[in-house]
Amino acid sequence: MKTRDEFLKELEKELEANGFVNTDDILDKYRKRYDFGLESEMTDEEIQNRLGSPKEIVKKMVESSGYDHKPDEKDTEPTKFNIEINTVSDNVRFEESTDGDTHIYMDDIEETSYNIVNNDREIFIGSLTKKFFGLNRRRPGLFTIALPAGFKVNKLKLNSASGDFVSKIDLDSKSFNLSIVSGDCEFKKITANEFKTHAVSGDIEIEEINTDIAQISSVSGDIDIDYLLASDLKVDTVSGTIKILEASHAMNIKSTSISGTILIDGKKFKNVTTKVKEVFKSEHKAQD
Repeated sequence: MKTRDEFLKELEKELEANGFVNTDDILDKYRKRYDFGLESEMTDEEIQNRLGSPKEIVKKMVESSGYDHKPDEKDTEPTKFNIEINTVSDNVRFEESTDGDTHIYMDDIEETSYNIVNNDREIFIGSLTKKFFGLNRRRPGLFTIALPAGFKVNKLKLNSASGDFVSKIDLDSKSFNLSIVSGDCEFKKITANEFKTHAVSGDIEIEEINTDIAQISSVSGDIDIDYLLASDLKVDTVSGTIKILEASHAMNIKSTSISGTILIDGKKFKNVTTKVKEVFKSEHKAQD
């Protein structure tokens, strides 16, 4: 098993061998992720299993549009591909593309109700008309977004009122922003420099999040995360439950809850209701 320095050195050689022009930025990104793992008391083997081998990392980057490799004279700027999806009640699913291109497939979708764009710079789906729940009895349709393996996105923004989001693939972006009202979401692994998610009454399940900064909030919805690797976490809920089974130990945490439940690594954070009760109890004891 390689040490931290050996792993990073091999990654540097793989990047140089493939002609990457932003090796310093990439190495710094993986150095931070490796160090987060060590601070969380993970072994070198556990960290490298999560990150993948240097060859695997570079292979995914070569297939991705978000990194520079073997640049030509005409174009040395990294591609900034953005994805923004806004739906009312229709569902969205992410899956792997079979031909290396991006695609939008539609099943039972009213195309006149959406502005749909898919080009070499972005995927955009925007609702043109408001569909009121009491008036629209149509069964929700399905957008399927097919992305190449290892596809790198600059900004990934997902919004829905009652539609569901499901991803069958890992998602990698600079910034990830998810906002739902009453829909439900299921994701595998999400990698992003900045991660933000907000649920009103819907539920969100995520297997793994690898980020620098995470902001997680809900009103009454439940958010379940199996593993979170981050340096800073801001988490708040009104009456919902936010549960993170495993998290990096060196993470800075700021939490706020009114009557909801926040559980991180088995530790329950006190909500405002509990704190107020404790104050009243202590004052009552003092009076006695």
